[in-house]
Amino acid sequence: MRHKQRVRQGKKGAYIGIFGSILLSAVNLSLGIFGNSYALIAESFHTFSDALSSIVVLAGFYVVSKPADEKHPLGHGDAEALAGFVVSILIVLIGFEVGKNSYQRFLQPPTQGPDAIALAGPIISIAGGLIMARLVSKIGRKINSPSLMADSINHTSDAVSSGIVLVGIFFSRTGYPILDPLAGLIVGLFIIKTGFDVGRGNIDMLMGSVPDTGLINQITNLALDVDGVKGVHSLKIHYVGVVANVQMHIEVDKDMFIIDADRLAHKVQAKVVSELDEVVSVLIHVCPFRGEDRA
Repeated sequence: MRHKQRVRQGKKGAYIGIFGSILLSAVNLSLGIFGNSYALIAESFHTFSDALSSIVVLAGFYVVSKPADEKHPLGHGDAEALAGFVVSILIVLIGFEVGKNSYQRFLQPPTQGPDAIALAGPIISIAGGLIMARLVSKIGRKINSPSLMADSINHTSDAVSSGIVLVGIFFSRTGYPILDPLAGLIVGLFIIKTGFDVGRGNIDMLMGSVPDTGLINQITNLALDVDGVKGVHSLKIHYVGVVANVQMHIEVDKDMFIIDADRLAHKVQAKVVSELDEVVSVLIHVCPFRGEDRA
């Protein structure tokens, strides 16, 4: 998938999250106020945090779309992972605030449970959250976007926490009103955990964690498929966002002329870049082959 098409798909996924989350947040807030449910009001803030997350993801895609320049010769791909990290901080802060307010209300519980109309909020949120999670996850997998995958996790967590709110509201109406703020407290803790999970994945990407062995094996096999390459070693992959820059050593016949070795290196570069969409550059060092030839 070409870069412009990938960015366009990424923006589409972010817009789904923004408008869907704002709509669900407004519904939950309204029903929470009219239905006298603090848990549902807390859930509305959780859903609104998803909208903020999607806005940050969208901003990340706008930065990623900028071409490479002198200060950023490898492009701006890390903006996606940075956006995902910012999203995680926002989620943790909102979770802390929701949990704190729910705990205070738990210490002074209401004397009666929420009204029946409050039950509609989490039911709508469960359906909406799962639909958004599915749509955003599908786009995220298609374009291999860490920020969109993080966003889809947010939507899934929103659906799960809405289920907790639904249970809390239902039982608080049966004579246990304290369960409503308790559900809000659980939602706050759930939001905080989600934020840490999202942050961990994006920090790994920013810190240059080792890629999966599948990509390493693919690159090695593609290089060995080029006639004249007798071995591959010292293969390193550096990600800038979701695009990969590769460094590798190839081994060739020790008697090969320099000009022929150079042509061979260019063939390997072209093959790897053309076969693997996520690889944008390949830097090759040519070495003499000293071992046994491959069968």
